[in-house]
Parts: sequence; C-alpha cells; structure tokens
Amino acid sequence: MEKTNLMDSSLKDLKDKAVALGIPETTIDIFNTKAQVIAVIESLKPKAVDLNKANTETSKEKVNYDKAWRSKRDIMGRLLESQPKVGTSIPLEPGEKAGIVESKVVNGIRQFVVISGAVKEKVINGYKWILPKGVMTRVPEQVYKSISRELNVMAKLSTENTIDRIDPETKRPVRDALN
Repeated sequence: MEKTNLMDSSLKDLKDKAVALGIPETTIDIFNTKAQVIAVIESLKPKAVDLNKANTETSKEKVNYDKAWRSKRDIMGRLLESQPKVGTSIPLEPGEKAGIVESKVVNGIRQFVVISGAVKEKVINGYKWILPKGVMTRVPEQVYKSISRELNVMAKLSTENTIDRIDPETKRPVRDALN
C-alpha cells in the first residue's frame, strides 16, 4: 500500500522525503524518475527484525563456517605431515592396556582409526593426532613438543605433591610429619 501512496506523490515530494531520510540534495538530484526515488526511500526505511531468527545460523552460513574450519584443520594436517617425525611414547595409566591405532594418509592428511586400548588425542588448530599409549610412535615435531610440555608439567606437579617432598617450613620430609 505504501508504494501506491508513494507513486501518487509527485517527484518533487518524493525527493523531499528522500532528503528528509538522509540523502544529500546533490545526490537526489541525479534521480529523474519516481521509481528510482521510491527505491531509495524503500531501502532507507527501517526493517523489522525478528530477534528469534537473527541469532540463528542458516544452513548456508553453517556450511561456509564448516568449510572454513575444515580448511584450517586440513592445512594444519598437511603441515604436520611435512614435519620431521620424532619417536615418543605416552605412559599408560594404571589399569590401561596398550593402544592400537591404525593410520593412513589420504589427500595429504593422516586419518586415524582406534582399534583398541588407551590413546592420547592431541588437537592442534582443529587437527586431531591420535597416539596409542604404551607404544613407541613416530609423531611430527610439533606434536612431540606439545605432548612433552604436557608430560613435563604433569611430572613436576606429581613430584611437588609427593609424600617425600621437603616441607618448606620444617625443612623435613612430609612423611615424617605423618608418623
């Protein structure tokens, strides 16, 4: 209905309305038909937004996001595959069995299948490298360094909290205070 009312208005009235909506007078003078000015006016009108739909991701947006994420992950996978490999072993926790993992490179990216036993997953930029626990495995340097840092932190924490540690106040083993 609004378009009908706008079409009934004169070109000068439409131009005045466009100027009132914020179009500079020098710019509005370029338009010489009612249809052009009406299109400008319609584009400047505030649109009602359904807030319930505004915060949801469309399926197309999700696909684009997933592609970007997969792309980042794939780039990381190819980078890890190109790095020199280093031998490492993840210790088993009490009650765990040595892990068995099969892997193969497909399109430059390693794919893993866990057969059985305990495994350690290391995720770097979305790319997951799976290592069997209790088995010597060759991994890229970056994965090795990351896992080494984790294991060193865990070893440090476990030695700082043992019963054999020296109490800083008494300068004697904590074990002695428990007896």
